[in-house]
Amino acid sequence: MRLTDISELTVRDTIGRMPKEFRTKDVSEHPLMRQGHRQFEREASYHALVGKFLRRLSLGLTPPIRYLSDGGGHPRGALWARTG
Repeated sequence: MRLTDISELTVRDTIGRMPKEFRTKDVSEHPLMRQGHRQFEREASYHALVGKFLRRLSLGLTPPIRYLSDGGGHPRGALWARTG
């Protein structure tokens, strides 16, 4: 699995359904993400690549999310906030 295998449309749609603050695995385990990335969800790198994709989105010109913290070892990953 590569970063380019992740659908930005699916990620943005999923983010729109998240609470104001959420964790990486809240996105990667959401039913929309599982449906859109079914062929990859069992790969060991799936959650990490979703996190990298979220980070890339947060650095864009009009980011839909903001990076808050790395999670400090939290089992559900980094902490994010929707910007809209």
